[in-house]
Parts: sequence; structure tokens; C-alpha cells
Amino acid sequence: MLFSHKLKKYFSVYLTVVALLISFTVGVAIGRASKIEARQPELGWQIFDESGQGRPETIDFKLFWEAWKKINQSFIGEEKNDIAKRLYGAIKGMVDSLDDPYTVFMTPPEHQEFTEELEGKFEGIGAEVGIRDGVLIVVAPLDGSPAQRAGLKAKDYILKINSEDTLNMSLVQAVSKIRGEKGTEVILNILTLGDQESRDVVIIRDTITVKSVKLEFKNNLAVITISQFAEDTIREFDKTVNKILLAKVNGIIIDLRNNPGGFLEAAAMLTGEYVSSGQVVLIEEEAGGDRQEIKSQGKARLKDIKTVVLVNAGSASASEIFTGALQDYKLAYVIGEKTFGKGSVQNLEELSNGSSLRITIARWLTPNGRSINKTGLEPDEKVELTKENIDQDKDPQMARAVEYLSE
Repeated sequence: MLFSHKLKKYFSVYLTVVALLISFTVGVAIGRASKIEARQPELGWQIFDESGQGRPETIDFKLFWEAWKKINQSFIGEEKNDIAKRLYGAIKGMVDSLDDPYTVFMTPPEHQEFTEELEGKFEGIGAEVGIRDGVLIVVAPLDGSPAQRAGLKAKDYILKINSEDTLNMSLVQAVSKIRGEKGTEVILNILTLGDQESRDVVIIRDTITVKSVKLEFKNNLAVITISQFAEDTIREFDKTVNKILLAKVNGIIIDLRNNPGGFLEAAAMLTGEYVSSGQVVLIEEEAGGDRQEIKSQGKARLKDIKTVVLVNAGSASASEIFTGALQDYKLAYVIGEKTFGKGSVQNLEELSNGSSLRITIARWLTPNGRSINKTGLEPDEKVELTKENIDQDKDPQMARAVEYLSE
């Protein structure tokens, strides 16, 4: 997932109070709607944007309130009294109608879980999941996570969660069912590409602590593993660059395999350690085709050090921004497998009661104008990592990177 640098970050401390007041608020809305309909039934409700300019179409909300009233009158289940649940369901239905797997509505608990994940600590199985062609798919298992230990890998299809079919399940619903308290188990029915039959995988949830940047030295080479572009990534990468410059290494390997992405700002800032100030890092293409160039503000401290970037099918979003820019400027040699292919940008809009909307606001392109959405980035040199390699504890992609930098 990739989030815009325009992201607004704040947390409400009044979630419980607001939740208790939702039924009252909805009641006021119904009353006001009835008065408007009685006064101007032929016009319905005019939709306005924030500038006050009316759009050409009108929407008559009488149908919505009519359906709401019929449910109140006729439905016998107790669920009809859960006003918040019905309100959230209506918003989710509106969002789902956009047919974009990356635009989602999150309830207050879902939003809290999401922010905890970006902060680097949460409870679950430790896997980034997405939806491709309507099917729930593993984008990447996190390094050392229960998901990775259970054998999940990028591009595995998740057909069922605890025997519940995922076919018509939203991404937020799927994540909420997969995540859970430490020590509890979840059963995923998995289909791996190339297999004829799916299999059940039992995973014990745990506390997932994500260290976004890790540095080690190998044969006078610096190996930087970036697990995601999170809130601490810019700070940690800056520390890492300082250590590398002091060590005077002969080359750098940046491992972005199974990195599902994160904040756009982090991707741009890290790219600035290679791309000189003022040069284009990526291009945002907004609705209507308007394009905005996002330029580097970095010092390009690493641009003269020979670099390899490792990628695979689990390298997505912000990982692809970083890799695409270095590839376009020929500042790094890319080894591995084709990346995931997520070329859109989301903005996180927090709502008044602690819920939120993730809204797709733009597509992004590499500095040379390449679109990678659904197609991914092709590496400069394709090197596969097979199941046999993993079973034998071998890493031909890393081995080739070391070899390339030693040439």
C-alpha cells in the first residue's frame, strides 16, 4: 500500500463517546431529510463539492430513507437496532461501488489496527495481503513472521479464512478476520500457483514487530534490508547511510524482496539518497490526466557507490517507486523477479469518530513516464528463487548480487 505525502495524521481520544452518539446523530439526519423532502420533493438533494459549486446531477435520497424505514418496520432481527453497524454498512457499500480494491472504509477498530501496523507493531500472522482480479492474494509475508514460517509466499491465493469463502470479501474484512490476538490460530485455505489443489494452513498468531531497516556487512559490502516504508524508515535509513559512509564499502545491496510498500514520502526521501536534488523521483497523475512531478530533495550521498536492488513478486508500491527511479537513472542494477505492480496512490482521510477512508487519488509513473500498474517492474537480470532453493537454505538472488558487485 502507498500513501500520499499529503497524509494527515491525528488521533481522536473521544472514540467511545462519539460511538454512543451515532444513533442520535442519525436520528437528526433522518429528521432533517424528511423536512427537506417535504419542502422540495421534486428536487431531491443537490450534491455540492467543497467549493460550493453544484454538480450537474441531482441525487434523491428519499429512496435511501425509504429503505431504512422499511427495515425498521419489517426486519425482525435484533441487528436492526445496531445503528452504527448499518451506517458503516451503507458507507462500505458506497465505497465498494467504486470497484477499486485500494479504496476502503475502515471502522474505528480497523483504523486503529491499521495505524498500529504502520507504526511497526501489531498482532496477527505478519503478511501483507491484497486483491487481484477479485481474488484475495498474499502480497508478501514479513520476514520471520508466523506467515513465513507456515510457508506462505507472494502470489499465494487465499481461498478461505476459517472455512469462510473469500470470493466476495473486501480487503478490510479479510484483514480483520486474519488478524487476531497473540496465541490464537487462523486457518487459511491456500492455493499456490502451479498446484492442482488448495491446502489448509494453520497459523498461530503472534505479536509482529516490524523493523523497517536492517543493516549488515558482507565481504566489504553493505546489505540493507527494508521490510516496509513505515513511519520510522526515513530516520533509520539516514542512520544506516551514515554507517555505510564511515565503513567505506565497495558496494551496496538493497533488499526489497517482499516489501509491500508504505508511505510515499518515505519512498521519495530514500530515493533522494541516490537521485540528486531537483531531479524527478516519480510522477503523480491525478484524475483528468493532470501530472505533478515529485522531485528529490536529498543529498544523493550514495549515488557513486555501486548498488544492486533485489526485488520479487512481493515488492510492491513504494518499493516499486524506489526501484523504478534508480532503474530509470541507471543508478542501480536490479536483480530478481518481476515486481507486484501497484501503481496507485492512496490518501488516508480520518473521519470524525475515529473511522477513516483510504481513497485512491492518483496513479504514479517512474521518472521516465513508465506505468507499472498490474504489470510490475522487470528486473535488469532475472534470477528466480525456487522452493528447492529455500528448502536447501540457498539464496541465488543474493549470491548473484554479491557476484555482480565483486566483478
